Amino acid sequence: GQQAERERFALAGSEVAGFDDERQPYRISASSARQDTEQPNLVHMNQITGKLRRADGRKMDINATTGLFNTRDKSLMLDGNVKIELQNTFVASMSTANVDVQKKALKSRADVLVEMDGGQIFSSGIEVSDNGAYVLFRSRVKAQFDDTGPATGTSSGNPDNAPTASADAPVTTTSKGNLQ
Repeated sequence: GQQAERERFALAGSEVAGFDDERQPYRISASSARQDTEQPNLVHMNQITGKLRRADGRKMDINATTGLFNTRDKSLMLDGNVKIELQNTFVASMSTANVDVQKKALKSRADVLVEMDGGQIFSSGIEVSDNGAYVLFRSRVKAQFDDTGPATGTSSGNPDNAPTASADAPVTTTSKGNLQ
């Protein structure tokens, strides 16, 4: 019906826009896009820029070299220089990722670097679920946090003195940054 017409029109301009499960707006743009001739629900996109918004109002930006958007289930397979940024929370960089735009969920088996105020976390694989509230770092997890404790006579900005952690098992954290 009318929703399909709006999406078809948006696709013509190399853009897909709509609302997620929480009635928050999303917009996925590309410098160029083409509809798959054999599977019309698939859209091949280049130079992707995505804008999503969480229910708490924070914006989530998505960037990637290429992607495949499925108009049926609102999924986006990203490839090349994938960067996900949640406003005032973190920036995650990886080579590939699968994004569920409706649920604002993400999965990747690629190496990922998550940078946030106070430190960074590296792992081989990541899963973000529950609308971004939970983050699971899959394996080879390494974390480095800035020294924010009491002054001990060393420079707090010195990475050699920063606390570090690593694990070979999955590690879960909330978007508030608490390791569990």
